[in-house]
Amino acid sequence: MLTTRQLPHAKEFLNAEEIVAAAARHGHRNFQEYVSWQARSLATRRNIVTAKLSISHLEMLGDSGILEQIFDRSRFVFVTREDTLGQAISLEIALQTGQWSSRMTKSPSGRPPRYSARRLRKAMAIIGTQNRQFEAFFAGNRIEPVRIVYERLIAEPEPYVREIGRQVGLDGLRTDPSRLLLQRQRSALNAEWRARFLAEKPNVPLGNRIRSLLKRIGIIRPF
Repeated sequence: MLTTRQLPHAKEFLNAEEIVAAAARHGHRNFQEYVSWQARSLATRRNIVTAKLSISHLEMLGDSGILEQIFDRSRFVFVTREDTLGQAISLEIALQTGQWSSRMTKSPSGRPPRYSARRLRKAMAIIGTQNRQFEAFFAGNRIEPVRIVYERLIAEPEPYVREIGRQVGLDGLRTDPSRLLLQRQRSALNAEWRARFLAEKPNVPLGNRIRSLLKRIGIIRPF
């Protein structure tokens, strides 16, 4: 969005560590004060504020009453990936290294990431759960978000950008590739982990996995 020159960078300013640090620096007495300060700081001349939100962030905004106050003025963009395994691998590498963007030239942890099929399966399960939670939030509040598939966005961003612009009153919104600061971080390590994961046999027998799935969706009820 930053490359459009009309929308600000969507920051993750609702992460707990950032809230605590800002409160210590600026003396915010509560969550509402912090969010108001961020909104004033980040708003464009058209009074547009963008934020990258997780489900837990939505819960914080809901519990504090802020979501209700801004709901009618809010527009939602829901980004998913077709390649859940690839997303899980990227997430796991970032979690271990602390390197969340290409602008970070070195790993803050200073340690090379270690492969774990168990952790990748867990990451894929979490991604699936969070996507379902977002869908439930949208359905429960009669929201039709701008739906973006990451792989298609990379290949052809303009249709998505135009739709986002239409949603916020910026018709004809376009990207400027010369302002693109971030690059994809996928490396040979991602490919290595993918091949290794796909080559391994699951630890849980297929029959047990099927029974577990059927129990979760209510077809088989435990006694």
